[in-house]
Amino acid sequence: MNIRSINKKMRYLGSLTAILGFGLIANTANADLLFATQNNSPQGAAAARDLDLNGPQAGGQTITFNTSRPNTLIRVIFNAVGARLGNFSATLGSTIFIDPAGPTGPTVCPPSGSNNVFVSGNGTPNVLDGWVSAVTQCTYTVPTAGVHQLRVRMIPTPAGQWQIDDISLVIDR
Repeated sequence: MNIRSINKKMRYLGSLTAILGFGLIANTANADLLFATQNNSPQGAAAARDLDLNGPQAGGQTITFNTSRPNTLIRVIFNAVGARLGNFSATLGSTIFIDPAGPTGPTVCPPSGSNNVFVSGNGTPNVLDGWVSAVTQCTYTVPTAGVHQLRVRMIPTPAGQWQIDDISLVIDR
């Protein structure tokens, strides 16, 4: 290898490093955190119910978050440990409702909703086992600026015992 070949390769590597370095700097992604909470207390029922998202803090089943601009795209990440009593077809769905500021009423944040299975039974009769850590993530364009409300409802199908624990909920934009 001669000195000219080595210099050419060094210039190539230097250019490649600069391009990759600028690409990493220019393409940083970030999200603005609008709200975060957790509740480590077990919650359960044998029918549908809204979860207590805040635990010992104020707010309970309905939390609030703010946006400063209309038509803000938000992401909701709901995570919990859960179990459902029953056979494999016994499910527990999670539905995230957002009630934006203004005249628009509560709406389901897609894809959460009627066909969003959060956990299911594992076939063991009369035992609440088969615990999993599950996540429902949804996106929604909030039509107005202001203070908005959010709640999470768990819906067993068919009705039957379920339990949720170790909840975390994050809203960002």
